[in-house]
Amino acid sequence: MKKFKQFRAEQQYITEVGPFASAMMAAMGVVGVGVAGFKLFKKGKAAIKGYKETKAEKKQNPAGKEIRVPEFNSSGPDEGKVTNTKVVKTKREEGGGGLTNKELKAFKQKFKDKADADKESWDIKNPDKGESLEREREDAKEKKADEKKASKKAAQDTEDQGKVDSDLEAEGENIPASEYVGAPVKEIPKSKHSDVQEIEKGEIKGDNPTKAVVTYMKRWGLKSVKGFDKQTDADGKLIGYKQKEESKVLSFGEYISEGVMNDLLKAG
Repeated sequence: MKKFKQFRAEQQYITEVGPFASAMMAAMGVVGVGVAGFKLFKKGKAAIKGYKETKAEKKQNPAGKEIRVPEFNSSGPDEGKVTNTKVVKTKREEGGGGLTNKELKAFKQKFKDKADADKESWDIKNPDKGESLEREREDAKEKKADEKKASKKAAQDTEDQGKVDSDLEAEGENIPASEYVGAPVKEIPKSKHSDVQEIEKGEIKGDNPTKAVVTYMKRWGLKSVKGFDKQTDADGKLIGYKQKEESKVLSFGEYISEGVMNDLLKAG
């Protein structure tokens, strides 16, 4: 039974080896030694593979390469935190060349250990400060995200409104401003706003126009209305609005147009 198992194992190793590996085994001097030779071959093959991988890793991680490693921030925007921001150059390991992945990991770990120790010391000296700073950073981050979201929405709203305005202008090109009096502002073409405002302002009449003036200003987003004086008490509180009286003093242009100058010249 033992001989049969040994025979099967030998057959398996012969199948797995193949011509290429057979040549390697010949070079290694392990041909004709059965399963034991195959095991020795596999060990040698693993060593060759390991050498190739090591060489590739060292090429990927050359000595003098700039990398980022952990550091503790005792001040600045990341105060109280360990961040992967310190830039250092890798050192040449014994035997020359670059670093294997294992050596690179160990190199970085030294900086991490120091950063962690510095943070622990800082936390002891500044209890609760780390949590407070982190909350502030989170609040600032949320605020920034909200502002970005609001800015994006505003840009989209502006774009959408631009399309609406364009459509309104096209639709209202031949519609007189008087037809838009009392209509929602957002449905009035912008090119007709000033005309509609003038018409609606002309409808503000009466001895006490305050309510109408306030409604008009809110409707059009204005802070004042030309032709109406704002009246306030000593504390600056609004009392009301009063329509200005038209001045009877002629301007220089009106003075000439009225013919007054001609009359004076004739009299002279």
